[in-house]
Amino acid sequence: MRGQMRIFGTTVACVALSAFAFAQSLFDGFEAYNPDSPINGQGEWFNPGGSLDWFVYGYGSNPLGIGPNPNGQNQMIAARKEGTLFSRTQRNFNWSARETWLIS
Repeated sequence: MRGQMRIFGTTVACVALSAFAFAQSLFDGFEAYNPDSPINGQGEWFNPGGSLDWFVYGYGSNPLGIGPNPNGQNQMIAARKEGTLFSRTQRNFNWSARETWLIS
């Protein structure tokens, strides 16, 4: 019985870790993008109509005064609301690539 529980636990751990490894490929570090410029048109990101664009900033030079992310790299994206307009940027995603997704 203990051997079966050990095998079950190892299997669950392997499945969980492989899911985390796959999820890492979905993150975008924004390091390859041109700093101090809109993200629109970079890395397949686009600005849907009627919204303001987000900008790529370096942590050391961003005008918003955002401090560095201790777990991040050198660049980030950020935006401000102006009047009644909100910033928005998006990138198309192929949801049909898998049958099950976990979104958090």
